Amino acid sequence: MLTSLEIGLTVAFTCLVITDLVGNTLVIWVVVRYRMMRTPMNYLLVNLAIADMMFALFITPRFIFNHTFKHPQGTAGHYLCGNLTWTGGDASVFSLVAIATERYFAVVWPLNNERRITSRKLKCLVSGSWMFAVLMTFPLYTSVTYSETEHQCAEAWGHVSHAKAYSMCCFLFLGVIPLTIMAGLYSRITHELWFKGARVTSLTQRIVLSRRKRVTRMVIIVSSIYAATWMPNLTSYILNYYHPNFAYGDTFYLVSICLVSVNSTVNPFVYTLQSQRFRRCV
Repeated sequence: MLTSLEIGLTVAFTCLVITDLVGNTLVIWVVVRYRMMRTPMNYLLVNLAIADMMFALFITPRFIFNHTFKHPQGTAGHYLCGNLTWTGGDASVFSLVAIATERYFAVVWPLNNERRITSRKLKCLVSGSWMFAVLMTFPLYTSVTYSETEHQCAEAWGHVSHAKAYSMCCFLFLGVIPLTIMAGLYSRITHELWFKGARVTSLTQRIVLSRRKRVTRMVIIVSSIYAATWMPNLTSYILNYYHPNFAYGDTFYLVSICLVSVNSTVNPFVYTLQSQRFRRCV
């Protein structure tokens, strides 16, 4: 018999996954369909949308269908334990850093062709985001398996020190470091647009400045949502191995997973609310 908490979380995850897939599919469709939307910035948003959709697709077996279908055994069951889910999630982290970098060069160095995001650099950023994601989640593919006795996915590390080291790496490389980089870049961008930009006088420059402000405001909101929704999960993960009284898989952990799902769902709504072009195309 399912508890009220389990029913509530299943309903919440179902709504989030459906909204995620529909919203991010629209983002991809808009950029592919309309030529004016095919900018380096928007291609990075497409990469972020793909990562968010991957997170949503592979979270369903563990948090939606786990009460109605038997978890498969063998290799399929191993991958459905959420490893692919976190590959998508980690790719979204690097995508956000890449977006912040693109905005920095576009705003702070607009006339420097050497620092402009070219097609070649864009391909490197996109492929780099997925290489980073695979590298970060590789330990999970070797340690997370489905336990037939406990009927749940569980981490089986060779030694607790390995688990502590990995949880610390996740906290740093998925939380502290990318957020510090984004905060530094957006601080410089904000100073350039809202303080130095106040001296702009010509109408053309003001129009360009206004457009850059809207785009920058949009991606700052997306990055802030990431910080608010991912840090509880990263904190619960590291506490599991560094704090003996913290139970991994308890209510706080499940709610933190739900928050990460919120992060991958809300981005299309932010684009639509903040970008006039996205609103017109949708």
